[in-house]
Amino acid sequence: MATKRAPKRAYSDDYLKFGITSIVIEGIEKPQCVICLKVLSAESMKPFQLKRHFEKEHPTYNDRDVSFFQRQSQSVKKSRLDTTGQTAITIRAAVEASYVVSLRISKSKKPHTIGEELVLPCTKDIVRIMIGADAVKK
Repeated sequence: MATKRAPKRAYSDDYLKFGITSIVIEGIEKPQCVICLKVLSAESMKPFQLKRHFEKEHPTYNDRDVSFFQRQSQSVKKSRLDTTGQTAITIRAAVEASYVVSLRISKSKKPHTIGEELVLPCTKDIVRIMIGADAVKK
């Protein structure tokens, strides 16, 4: 017996007039309010449910222009700390670099303190020379 699946609803730019943008959490696209930052369920990606949230929770924003919600949406997307942002990519690269150095130290059968005493200062010197003093602080 075949099972029926509920249709997946996709985000539409028309939802921005209700103050809603989209966010991907664990591979599932969900609506997010740009005013209260509340992430709604994926099943509520229906115009009438998004409009109901907007009218019930934020009645004072009814007269706002779509450009206001676009600015809010850009602000929300810049402040996100999800895995698609530049911050997450930088952190992931730093963790990988740290792991590679630790692996090399352990393979050479040297004490881990060599990383603190020798590798870290050398790495800071390399970064300062190649990129600049500001990058050393990061």
